[in-house]
Amino acid sequence: MNRFHIVDYVVFVALLLISLGIGVFQAFTGGKQRTTFEYLMGNRQLKLAPVALSICVTMISGKNEDTIIVKDVGQCPLTQCL
Repeated sequence: MNRFHIVDYVVFVALLLISLGIGVFQAFTGGKQRTTFEYLMGNRQLKLAPVALSICVTMISGKNEDTIIVKDVGQCPLTQCL
């Protein structure tokens, strides 16, 4: 049971191909963002909710960071985002 089966490989390769397809599609039809600055800054048109959610998920995602915050501050990182 510790080894991959053919279905596991098929799903893995399918996910990689889908991700690659999205990347290639965006490279050729990428919209208004033409420079690296425009891409990284989101044309300075990002709304509050997506930015706040991104920051919150980034804080929660690091396992080591979570344990450090809980030990030092004494509260869950999710409650810091709210």
